Amino acid sequence: MNRLHHWIPTNPVIEQYLAPPDVHEVHRARGPGAMAAFLLALIMTLAHALNLYLFLPDMVPVALLVHAVLVLATAVVARLFIRRDMDARFFMILLIATAFLGVYGGAGTLLAIVFYFWHMRSSLPFIEWFQSIFPSREPSAPEVIYDNIVIGRDEAAQSYNVVPFMDVMEAGSEKQKREALSRMTVRFDPAFAPAFRRALQDKSNTIRVQAATAVAIIEHQFSERLMQLTGLYQRMPREPAVVIALAQHYDAYAFTGILDPQRERANRDEALRLYMEYIQLMPQDEQARIYAGRLMLRGGETERAAEWFSECVRAGFRSDALTVWYIESLYAAGRYAELRAVAGQGAALIDAYRVANPALAESLMLWVGRIVPPSLAGGVV
Repeated sequence: MNRLHHWIPTNPVIEQYLAPPDVHEVHRARGPGAMAAFLLALIMTLAHALNLYLFLPDMVPVALLVHAVLVLATAVVARLFIRRDMDARFFMILLIATAFLGVYGGAGTLLAIVFYFWHMRSSLPFIEWFQSIFPSREPSAPEVIYDNIVIGRDEAAQSYNVVPFMDVMEAGSEKQKREALSRMTVRFDPAFAPAFRRALQDKSNTIRVQAATAVAIIEHQFSERLMQLTGLYQRMPREPAVVIALAQHYDAYAFTGILDPQRERANRDEALRLYMEYIQLMPQDEQARIYAGRLMLRGGETERAAEWFSECVRAGFRSDALTVWYIESLYAAGRYAELRAVAGQGAALIDAYRVANPALAESLMLWVGRIVPPSLAGGVV
């Protein structure tokens, strides 16, 4: 998979739905063909036995003619299964075996099919068998860094200063801009969007073309994935994993920062619609509720977001993340009295975020009415 896909949301269940069928599993799962072959082999074995009983040794020409008719009938049935792309392996075995061995070929084919069904009761899928022999292991982060340095993909062994991509686009040389665009394309992140937009307005035609190509590559990968997920959603519209995957993809696409305002808004609206649809299927998924309220807030629907989070709280959802977004929506909506009440109820977040997010802890302390300690306020009381 191209490294650009690292930012596109993925889900193991969805990857399994979208993965092409394993040819080994396709052949393994074709039980109806084997069952039909068993019935035909049983009929042909009895027919060849009856042929031997009735016409040998006194009427050899008639016996040979009946034998040819039976072989031809087997060939016709095998041909029908092949043309319909059905499992015809045992039909071909039956055809060859009965053509040369008659009743003994039919009996041997019956025995082979019985052993096949017996083996299928305990056989492993091909992928499980292969992984048991060659287990896969994800390399650790230090191993990846080491390999990149040795192979030459990473220049960490060289001494250079780290410069923000936006500064490179503003004041760097053309070579530096090309290198920055290459790195941003390979490891795309929404934070790079302003640098991409700046590169699209660069005075150098080379930089503008490279930036436009990079944006086209990123959009192509999102669009390609979107087509796959949309097709899956059309086939499985009530499957929660599919609905949430498509919603998250629209959400991520809107969040890239490389879309024009109209397309960004359209993607955000579609993501919100799908989140709501998913919540109807999985009403206890709190994370999806947070995603939906966050999109309302980003879309400027502050009152709707505040009401949404309020309904979530009344429904019994009270995680730290939901409380923080609820406070954010109340602030954006200008509902400060409610904000103080909610901040007071979530005062425990102050200690929880004192180290991880001091700015958030400081804001909560201000709304609760506590004095901001110097450790959080940078020495200002």
